[in-house]
Amino acid sequence: MIGGIILFCGAAFLGLDIRNYLEFRNTAEALSALPWQDGGRVTMYQPVCVSTPPDGVCKNCPQCGPVTGNYVCADYSEIQFTGQRGGTKICPMQGFVYKGGGVMPTVGLDTIVGGISDTLPKVIGVPGPGASRIQRLVEAADFVIAGFRNLVE
Repeated sequence: MIGGIILFCGAAFLGLDIRNYLEFRNTAEALSALPWQDGGRVTMYQPVCVSTPPDGVCKNCPQCGPVTGNYVCADYSEIQFTGQRGGTKICPMQGFVYKGGGVMPTVGLDTIVGGISDTLPKVIGVPGPGASRIQRLVEAADFVIAGFRNLVE
């Protein structure tokens, strides 16, 4: 009985991880139709940019503040990541709904983004922690399969 409960709980957690992985993968496929895409590992996430008087500069959002403008920057968040094109940023509006299984960007996890530009993102994909675990399993399986292919040839 206890073994069955443990097996059921393990299968439920694995099922949620697979669902997060597939949702993130589908988000990545959807981004391919957008004119601007980038992705990488999140290095900093500032959920609320705060404009400080008297000039209205958002000092806690050093890259998005100058792009969005004084006082207006308070309506944005800032995500910095090391992307395919080097260090880069995304400036989504506060309340942006992230796709891909994750609730919000997490420092150290991957992200993908697509839209018109880094200040006008249409879709930001944030994987849940389960998606990262399943991705490691997929990569390990690919490695093993590639090893067997080399033995056959």
